[in-house]
Amino acid sequence: MDGCMWLEPLPHESSDDEFMAYYGTIVWESARWSWIKLSVRCLLTLFTLRVLWRRYYHHYFPLLHALEEIGIDAKFSRYAVIAGDPTYMILSDPRVAAVMVADLMSTPAYVCWSVLRVIQFNDLTAFSLGCLYSTRFVWQGYLVMRGVSYLTKRRRWEAKFAPIDPGMLGFVAFLYGGPLFTLIGNTSLIAIFHFTWGFFLPSALEMEAIEAISGMIAGALLMQLFPLCFSLALQKLATSRQRMHGSTAGTSHPTKNFPRCICSRRIFQTAHAIAPSTTVATSLNPQPPPNSTARNHQIDQLSHRSFNDVKNRFFFGLMRWHAPEPRHKIGGSLHALHQRHAEYRPMPLFSCRAADCFVLCYTTDNQLELQVRLSFIDCLDTRMDDPVLAIPTCTSKHRASYATCNCQPCSTFKPTTSTSICIHTPQSGSKWLV
Repeated sequence: MDGCMWLEPLPHESSDDEFMAYYGTIVWESARWSWIKLSVRCLLTLFTLRVLWRRYYHHYFPLLHALEEIGIDAKFSRYAVIAGDPTYMILSDPRVAAVMVADLMSTPAYVCWSVLRVIQFNDLTAFSLGCLYSTRFVWQGYLVMRGVSYLTKRRRWEAKFAPIDPGMLGFVAFLYGGPLFTLIGNTSLIAIFHFTWGFFLPSALEMEAIEAISGMIAGALLMQLFPLCFSLALQKLATSRQRMHGSTAGTSHPTKNFPRCICSRRIFQTAHAIAPSTTVATSLNPQPPPNSTARNHQIDQLSHRSFNDVKNRFFFGLMRWHAPEPRHKIGGSLHALHQRHAEYRPMPLFSCRAADCFVLCYTTDNQLELQVRLSFIDCLDTRMDDPVLAIPTCTSKHRASYATCNCQPCSTFKPTTSTSICIHTPQSGSKWLV
């Protein structure tokens, strides 16, 4: 990329030391390279659609078929399913983030263009396009989060990190690539990047050129470090709050009163009856400590739509008028387990709440009576390599609309201890867990 800047003095009525600055750029890019980039992006789009279908949307059809054939309760005549956000499934495949980062780093000229657009205010359209393009830096954070998630699973560091809302990280990338770059580009903070422009540059070109890739690396490092620091800070804050609440109540944290394996399994053991019926599949809610009203209220909130990522909370807020939440709600046991024991998170740095779907159950008089929150089974690490924390899956096919996780025996699962639990899969093959 070549650039040129020239100065013109302002009209005579202005001060003699005031000038109008102009800057123009041109990108020297061959047609072959442009076609290669277009082909890679088209292939990435097709691959992403394949991931969406195979890892997420494909699994709605067994659920819909089971609701039609089996249902949840005989008194319900109609069901409506609110689909979740598949972002978690896309980010679970590191190849998507790796290609996006490679695409960004291979086009430093366009990144420079976006920076030039956000540091001016005369053309608001150009400013908006610059902010939008700069959000691509979010993939730097996603790729690092994916790599650190893999490292934390290998090193058993899950409890050190708190999950982050991917949508919130995208909003941070928008602020980073837009308003923050505007501030940097119009103040003396730009000297930070001036220092990097000389790296990898031959001494003969010091007064003629700059090396943009070093500045891109410096900008990418800031976006890569943010989610890690933010996740660690959130976990530290949550730990300090737990200690403060425990000292205020005069008791220790509930998980410290039991062995880890017993505590993690008891979360799934208590059946919570919403409507008395013999045809209702077992619904599981986590068991709160005795005499803990606050803890009971917190667990009840896990089945609400509001227990979600920022983007989903916004859209669910818009749905309140034509699809309000009923009084009876069940589900959210997977998230209760994640809160108690981070070891069961497949990707500890990513929040999987938005991937949940909600089943609305209507009676014969078209009254919404029950809401069932279902979590995707792939959001649970069954820890089969750990004999203490392993959660096996039975091979029986149960007549139910969704999977359950409890200590109830079946033809292929016989609990050996009072804390043994198992995932009971439905005959439809649905991968949704209540």
